[in-house]
Parts: sequence; C-alpha cells; structure tokens
Amino acid sequence: EFWLTSQREACEAYGRDAENANLRQKAFMAARRLGSGNLPVIAEMLQIRQDWAAMLGYRNFADLVFEARSASKAEVEMLLQALRESSEAAAVEELKDLKTADEDLRVWDIDYVRSKMKQSEFEEAQLEPYLPLSGVIRGLFKLIERLFGVRLETATSRREVPLWHRSIRFYRLVDVDSQHPIAGLYLDLFQHGKKLRSGGFWSDSFVTFSKRLGKNQDVRRPIAHIVGDLPPPAGADGAGPDLLSLRQVRSLFNAAGGALQHLLNQQEEGLANPENMEIDAALLPNFMEQWAMDPATLQSFGGHWETGEVIPEDLLQAMKDSQAKYGALDLFQKVSWAQLDLELHSQDLGDDIDDIMEVARSQLASEEIASVLPDFNDAVEEGLCNFHGPFSTGFAAGEYVRIWKEVLVADLFEAFQNQDSDVSTLGKQMRELFLATGADVSPTALLRELRGRGPKVGPFLKQLGLSRSKK
Repeated sequence: EFWLTSQREACEAYGRDAENANLRQKAFMAARRLGSGNLPVIAEMLQIRQDWAAMLGYRNFADLVFEARSASKAEVEMLLQALRESSEAAAVEELKDLKTADEDLRVWDIDYVRSKMKQSEFEEAQLEPYLPLSGVIRGLFKLIERLFGVRLETATSRREVPLWHRSIRFYRLVDVDSQHPIAGLYLDLFQHGKKLRSGGFWSDSFVTFSKRLGKNQDVRRPIAHIVGDLPPPAGADGAGPDLLSLRQVRSLFNAAGGALQHLLNQQEEGLANPENMEIDAALLPNFMEQWAMDPATLQSFGGHWETGEVIPEDLLQAMKDSQAKYGALDLFQKVSWAQLDLELHSQDLGDDIDDIMEVARSQLASEEIASVLPDFNDAVEEGLCNFHGPFSTGFAAGEYVRIWKEVLVADLFEAFQNQDSDVSTLGKQMRELFLATGADVSPTALLRELRGRGPKVGPFLKQLGLSRSKK
C-alpha cells in the first residue's frame, strides 16, 4: 500500500507506468480536479491584470508583458497557429495508432500505452553503458571547443582556486586563438554534506564579467558553476565507472549551456547582460541539449565503458526514431494552452466567468481529435482551474516561451547540422553576435544573420516526425 499525491507531475509519472487501468483513471482524475472551484479567483486575477495594464497605457496585459520579451506577440501568434495546424491532424493519426494497441483507449491511458509502445522499440537504459561520466565530460568539453573556440583547462590545486570538497573540479576557460583565460567554471557534480538534492544538473553564475571592477588594468572574469547530485564516485571503491542515463546527459548539456551563457558574456550593462535576458531569449541551454541527442556527439564519449565498442548504429537510429514518435498530441496540447494563455490576457473579459469559459473551450477543444477520442474535450473547466503557469507562478502570457525556444533552437541547430563537420564559423558568429553581447541581440536577429531569414517551424516539426509546414 502507498500514498500518491494529487500533484500533476506525480500523477502523470504514475500513469505512465501503472498496469492497472482503474488506478490510472483515479490518478488522472485526482490531478484534473486539483484546484477545482478556482474560476472566480482566475476571473479576478484577469481583471486585476487588465486594470493594471490599462493604468500603464496598454490595451491589455499581454501587450504589457511583451514589452519585456524578445519576440513580438504577432510573431508568436503566427508561429503557434502554424504549429496547431500541423499537429492537429497528426494527433488524430497518432491516436488511431495507439488504439491499435488498446481499442478502449481513454484519455488516462494515453501516456501508458504510448510509453509501452516506445519502450518496445527503444529503452534509454540500452545507452547507459556507453555514457560514462568521464567520457561525457570529455565529449562535452570537445564540443564546446569545436563550437565556440574556447578550451577548458583543469586547475584543481587548492593553492590556485578555493575548492570546498575533494570531488569538485575547477576549469579555466581559455580562448583558443589568443590563449588568454576568459572565465572559470566549477564542476560540483556529486553528493556531499548537506548539499541540495533535486535531481539532474543545474547551473548559475556567481562572478559576472566587468571592466569596471577588474584589477591591474584587467577585466573581472566571470565564474559559473554546474551542480549535480550524483552518488559519490563509484570508481573510488572499485565498483566501476559512473554511468549516466540519456536524460542525465541532456540535463548536463542543458546546464552547460546555462553556464556558457554567462561565461562567454562580455556585456556589463545591467539591463543587457545574461542576468536580465528576456525569458524567451535564453536559447543556449536548449541549444546545447540538442547536441546531447546528436549521434556524432554521443559517439565522441568514447564508447562502451568495458569494451570501448562504439554505439551500434541501429541503437542510435532507434533513439532518433523514438524522439520523432508520438509527439503530435503533446504538441497540440502545449500549443492550445499557450494560445489560451495569450487569448485570456489579450481580451478585456471583465470578471464574466461564462466569457472566460467560452474562450477556454474555443482554444482547448478539438472536434477532430474528439472524433477518435470522445472524452478529449471533457472537463475544460477543471483544466482551466488547474492551469498552473499563468495563475500559480506569475508567468502570465508566457506559456508560449518553451515552445518558442524549442522552435528557434531546432532552426538554429539545423543550420549547424547543414555545415557538416565545419561548425566553427557559425559558432564564432553565434559567440560574437549573441553570447558576447549578453541580451543585446535577439534570437530572431541571430537567425536572420546565420540563416538569412526569420524562424520557421519546419526544423522543429521534422524533429518530431511531423510534416514540414509551409509557414
């Protein structure tokens, strides 16, 4: 016997693995009912935000919010609509495929059936013997040097830098062309003492770039850290290497991107440095995570930890196929919620709950999908009451951000992939135009410089195994 909280994340994780359909239903319904009765509160919040925007001279709250974003609302709305049109029909076909495995498929069965069908073709555990931590770190450092022309050199003596635990490593970031150190990076990847444990890896900066605060006519170089909560090194007791899961590798590369956003910055103006970058402009963590799924990058980790065998091509292909499978329905739902968020904050709905519900139904419902999955359009009200992003975090009119960044990063990553092995030229441009200038250049301006055009949804849809959009 065990207890399961009604938090959405816990219920979703349980629903992916629970064999019992009745228990999957109970977990799904518990999560869906969380926050029920919140509609009056949501209506009041929307009215307050609208009044606030009006007092500041804006037509609506979304217009106010987009003053501090790198994208325009029109750009975002156009991109979301293109994704909706591309994903809706694909989601119908996806559900038909899932129903071949479970003809009685209900909404609470989708994650379970989808997970089982994907696992039958590829399981991440198959890759773990090829992902030793030392090889992953070595491959990550080589990639950073290849992309951005900076080399990480170890400096672990306590006489050189303060180290607060024996498992911590410090690296100097050295410009390959000039051979001058430009930044420092701590790796604190293992559990020790009372260190926070939250899963995965994360990064932050604690010394920022500054010309004014430098000494001896030199700049103050930035320092960042990447932190993890891996178990203590297994090699210390002869138990073998520290093997990472693919999910951990992606998390590590994401954290490295966050660190590099600070380490490669040379902008010290307060409103135009990475600390104040617009939330829809911080692309580097997602960009680096893309490389963690790149077959050539995975092969650079050195092969099987015991035999040195390279990752078999059929395993890499299975990984790519898994990445591009069953993504349409998730995309449609993410886009629908992002569109609802923008629509609710772009209209003056007052505190009329009926009007709010009408907007919710128009954005979340799909007759095409409901024709295959009849209960898809049920419980729009419960879903709105449990709409976490805009009404629990203050992230109003920001639900689009994750999708926006994924689209831009996929487009940017495709540009690097088209360069074959010579990515240094594009990497140098990205470093000089986007990273060194902090938040001074927008991601769309970077894309126009590198690709000669604005962002397109095609590369992102291609990664998900969906047809290219003409938009």
